[in-house]
Amino acid sequence: MRRFLSFLLLVLAVAAAVAAAHFRQDDLRSMVESALMVDRETWTEKPRTDVTAALSGADKGTLEAVSREISSFLSGVGDPARVETEDSPVLRILVRTSVSPHLAGPLEELAEKLVAQHRAPRRKAAAPRRPAVRRRAAPVRSTLPEQKKIEDLARRRDQLLRGWSEEERVHARLDDLRRQYRHPEELLQRDDEARELKRKLSDLELTLAEIIDHYTVAHPRVKALNDEISGVRSALDRRVMIAEMEIKENFSVRQAEFQRKKLRLDREEGALRKAMAQARAAPAPMEAEPDLEEPSVPVSGESVKLEWSAAASARKELVRTKEFDAGRLSAALSILLAAGALIGYLFGFMGSARGVPVEDSDPSRAVPPPAAPPAPRPSKPRAPLPPLESPPATAAPEKIIDEKELPGTAWQTIPELPKVEKNLYTVFAPSSAASEYFSAAALDLMDRLPKSDKTQVISIAALRSGAGASTFAANIAVALLARRPVLLIDLHHTAPGLHACFSIEPTAHDLTSAAPWTDSILKTPLDRLSLLPLFTPHTEKEMSDLKLKKRIAAFLKENPVHRLVLVDLAPIGRSELFEEVAEYSDVFVLLCGPEPTGISAASALKRLTKTMKKRPILRVTRTRDTLPAAATPRPGTDYEFLIE
Repeated sequence: MRRFLSFLLLVLAVAAAVAAAHFRQDDLRSMVESALMVDRETWTEKPRTDVTAALSGADKGTLEAVSREISSFLSGVGDPARVETEDSPVLRILVRTSVSPHLAGPLEELAEKLVAQHRAPRRKAAAPRRPAVRRRAAPVRSTLPEQKKIEDLARRRDQLLRGWSEEERVHARLDDLRRQYRHPEELLQRDDEARELKRKLSDLELTLAEIIDHYTVAHPRVKALNDEISGVRSALDRRVMIAEMEIKENFSVRQAEFQRKKLRLDREEGALRKAMAQARAAPAPMEAEPDLEEPSVPVSGESVKLEWSAAASARKELVRTKEFDAGRLSAALSILLAAGALIGYLFGFMGSARGVPVEDSDPSRAVPPPAAPPAPRPSKPRAPLPPLESPPATAAPEKIIDEKELPGTAWQTIPELPKVEKNLYTVFAPSSAASEYFSAAALDLMDRLPKSDKTQVISIAALRSGAGASTFAANIAVALLARRPVLLIDLHHTAPGLHACFSIEPTAHDLTSAAPWTDSILKTPLDRLSLLPLFTPHTEKEMSDLKLKKRIAAFLKENPVHRLVLVDLAPIGRSELFEEVAEYSDVFVLLCGPEPTGISAASALKRLTKTMKKRPILRVTRTRDTLPAAATPRPGTDYEFLIE
């Protein structure tokens, strides 16, 4: 029996060790790496290609503009480009850089296409010819056919102008998307190769997110995936740039075709009107009249010449890897074997120490029989135990409100975002996916606002504390600066903190002072962004004594300028100030989740719906999902304050 118990204890100990290793595998991995692995630094030669783009044959201004464009896209895929100028015997500008060997050929094609945009076709000027002489025909008495032709020409010109306006609107929207997003979907839909590269990039990033939990960042597989992702992203950027250049060229061709059609219609209409005027006038003597000639084509200036050269080279890079130390590994294995043998011996000894006794033939050493047990002593009667109290009844769980019953419309979904200094993703991590999320949300919010030239108010509040309303308000305010000036008002009286986000020291004047709000507005380090702060927490009664409804009305009447006012409110479940602010709000943004909304907030939500009436209420849902690796701040981003 004891051997069975010893074996059972050994199995339980091994199971506990395996479970601990499974749940604490990160700590165990770091401990093993620090104890058994050492860092090795090796110099590795990587092949590179030194490319030189020599520009000549045009004026200095054109050459400098072309060299700046070439150096910008060369610096994006390789080392920083160096620009050199040679003045003898002719003006030449050299752009030098070093790139990967597989990028040299595509970059040459890109440079040729870029230079081709600045090459004007050399056409000979049309030789002057003698104007053809034609005789004026006899006046026509009836002008009804000419009037119908003029109306038909006007209708065709209106259709042409409407079609061209639609072309310009689509082209402007595509340019706006290219500036807002790195790889806009509308641009990718026009190119099958770019769409395939985008799908491959998404698959690689998902694969990297899956294996990053099982390997370290220095693992060769992770490095290989990162290199492949960088190559695919560079190819996608290059393909998007080529597609954008092709779209611009097609737009220029369509614009020239539109100008030619419009000029032809204007000429036909002018000729018809002239004929109608002749028909109404008295007959005049026949006279010669020259034909209209096409405008002469000017001879273009000297074009830009490109000389591309590439030379293979190599670069030494210091690569750090982790390797097992043979001495440490052998010592650890020896210790583990000794410990296992000792544990096995102890468990085996415990199982056999109290087994069946060995028989002895010597009668003098016989084991004496066990003594009789002593008689039990009479025990005193015990006092009766007090009755057991019944455990307190557990409180019934609070009823929750279904998401379909919440007011407004579902607008955005926010996952768990990575930590950034002061939670200002649009300032300290401008190239991260979190910053792109807030920029897209701000763009969509501007589309949902009613068109008006007056000051518009956007209120932001959460259903509970800690839902991130202040973070959402600060990032949306920074993202909206590109459209209109923004004023932030901190009415989060339970935990004010917007002044700390923009590094503003507390002062004696805030929105609770007796002075008008216009005198308490502070400038932030960002241009066109102001703050009406609240430096210390206040109670609900102190805030109600301020009479916010009257002060907001007076402030909006004194400041009817074309700007946005963002109000950060305390949670609806802890404050009643939202009713006074919602009366003057054009849009109300409500942050929900990730916990379900209790039935206790139903009354406040009904009052919010009644106050906003038909004005939009937008719901932002917080989830427990973490931002995937493809959306975290990308490697190489410097989190530094971008303002002085």
